[in-house]
Amino acid sequence: MKTDNSRLKIAYLISNYLPSVGGAQVFVHRLATSVAGKGHGAIVITPGKKWKYDTKYDYDVLRINPIIYKLIFYNFALGKKILGAVLRDIQRRYSFDIWQVTIGYPLGAASADYFNAENIPSILRCAGEDIQMSADIKYGYRLDRKVDNAVKENYKKFDAIITANNSFTKELKDLGISGDKINIIPNGVDYGAFRVEVEREKTRRELGIDDKTKLIISVGRNHPKKGFLYIPQIARRLSDKGLLFRWLLIGKGCESIKSQAIKHGVQNLIITKDLKVEIAASGEPVIPSPKLIRYYKASDIFVYPTMIELFAKVIIEAMAAGLPIVTTDAPGVDDMVIEGQDGLKNRVGDIDGMTRSISSIFSDVNLARRLSENALKRAESYDWGLIADRYMLLYRDLFERHKRGSS
Repeated sequence: MKTDNSRLKIAYLISNYLPSVGGAQVFVHRLATSVAGKGHGAIVITPGKKWKYDTKYDYDVLRINPIIYKLIFYNFALGKKILGAVLRDIQRRYSFDIWQVTIGYPLGAASADYFNAENIPSILRCAGEDIQMSADIKYGYRLDRKVDNAVKENYKKFDAIITANNSFTKELKDLGISGDKINIIPNGVDYGAFRVEVEREKTRRELGIDDKTKLIISVGRNHPKKGFLYIPQIARRLSDKGLLFRWLLIGKGCESIKSQAIKHGVQNLIITKDLKVEIAASGEPVIPSPKLIRYYKASDIFVYPTMIELFAKVIIEAMAAGLPIVTTDAPGVDDMVIEGQDGLKNRVGDIDGMTRSISSIFSDVNLARRLSENALKRAESYDWGLIADRYMLLYRDLFERHKRGSS
C-alpha cells in the first residue's frame, strides 16, 4: 500500500451505471464528482458497454464485461471467482487505497472475499432491495433463500458498512455485522439548486390551479412500497371535508393511479406527470430537474405515504423546497422527519391519520409556516458538499487504520 496519504484513490464499484439513472447511480456520480473535486482520485467501475460521456466527468469510468454480472446470478461461486480475477487485475493497474461497493447484491457479496484476501480497505453501501425485505409486497432480493445466505455470509466481511439512517442498524447487526463497522451517512441533495427563484403562479396556472386551491405533491415511481395506492382514498376523504386542492403525482407509473382515482370519484383532483431524466451536454444527469424543482416550489405540501425505504431522497428535496412534510413512520423514513418540527408522521397505511395531518396543515397557517421553515434548515445539513466531507473522513480513517495494521 502506498505511503503518500495526502491524496487517496477511491474505486466505486456499482452493478450498473449511467446512462441508467436511479438513486444509486446518481449517488455514485455525485459522490465521485465531489471526491474528485477535493483533489482525490475517483474511478467508477461497472459492468456494461462504454458510453459516449464516460470521459467527460471529473472522474474516470471503467466498464467491465457485463457477462460477469449475469454469471454471478446464475452461478455465484463461479461468478465470484471470475469477478475476483477481474478486480485483481484492476487493482494491479490502479493501486486503489479504498474500494466502495454500492448495491450489496450481487457485486458486493461476490467481491468481499477478494478484498479480504488482498487486505484492501473495503466499504459496502446498500441501496434498498439488497438489504430490505417485505414479504407482503414481495420486495427484496433476500426473499430468495440462496441470496439471503450469500448476503449473511459476505456483507460482514467488509471493513465498513454505510447505512443512510438509524432504521436499519438492527438489521445489519442481525446479519452478523459488528456495530463498530456501521456508519450512518445519509444521501445528499443539491441544496443550492433549490435556492433559485421560480414563477410559482405561472406553474400553478399551467396545472390549472387557482389561488384558492392547495397543491399537494408526491414524487416517486409507483412501486407498491411507496404506498401511492392510498392516495385516491386520502383524496376522497379530503374532498369530503370540503377542502379545495389538487394532488400532483410525479414519477414513473403514476398514471396507473388514475384507475383507482376513478373508483373513488377523485379523478379530477389528481394530476400525473412522468418527468424524464434530463442529460446535460456534459452527460451529467440533471437531478432534480429544473422542471421538478418548479413543481416542488409551486406546491403547498409534500405527502409521502410510503411503506418502507432505505432513504427517501424525495423527502429531503421537498424540505429543500421549503415544503411541510406529511409521511409515515416507515423504516427508512421515521428518523428523517421530526414529528411536529419539520413534518407530521402517521402509521403506515393510516389513511385517516394522513387525512388529519394534511387537513391540519391546510387549516393552520402557523403550523404550516413552522414546518416549512424548519424543513429548510434541516435540508441544508444534507447538502452534497457536507455529505462528501463525511465520506472523506471515513475513507481517511479506514486508510490510516489499514496502514497501521500493515506496518
